Amino acid sequence: MDTKIIFHCLGISQKHYFKKFVIPTFVFAILFPFLVLVAVPSIMTGILAILVIMIVFVLVAMVLIYPITMIEKKRKEIDNSIHYYITHMGVLATSQMSRVNILHRLSQNEAYGYLAKETGRIYALIYYWHVSFPVACRFIAKRTPSILFSDFLDRMAHSVQAGQDFENFVISEQSVVMNDFMTMYKDSLNSIEDMAYT
Repeated sequence: MDTKIIFHCLGISQKHYFKKFVIPTFVFAILFPFLVLVAVPSIMTGILAILVIMIVFVLVAMVLIYPITMIEKKRKEIDNSIHYYITHMGVLATSQMSRVNILHRLSQNEAYGYLAKETGRIYALIYYWHVSFPVACRFIAKRTPSILFSDFLDRMAHSVQAGQDFENFVISEQSVVMNDFMTMYKDSLNSIEDMAYT
């Protein structure tokens, strides 16, 4: 997986993650067996020695696996909410709100979880940093962990550049995203059925 996506989801830079988590964990993992050996030499025999070594491996594995598990969690959070999100966007679009105000309203809805946070990032790029709507959408599309949301943002950016009416775009997207969601749902069911038969 792209490191750009990993560290975007964690909300910290790659350098900061290594300085704050990876390096201290590796240093502790290296020093821990020696500290135990110096403090309590009698422990470093038999099963207790294996336990100390296992603790070291668990620490190293945790610091390496944590970003991947967080991305997977956030991807699922987005994919599970996106059909509600786009339906809500369609309702707001019929009220003649501007696209930016629609994003702002959606970003304040805590029910969307990480999807609201990603929407808030698009809104911030447009409102505070004065980035154009299509560029902001494509910027987040390259960094979001969800393929469904990334594709949606790319289509939205293209429709805005092409001058398509936003309300018409959102209404057409409702059926596209529902089809994507149904495909994903059926794939998940099929994989569960395959696991049940093995």
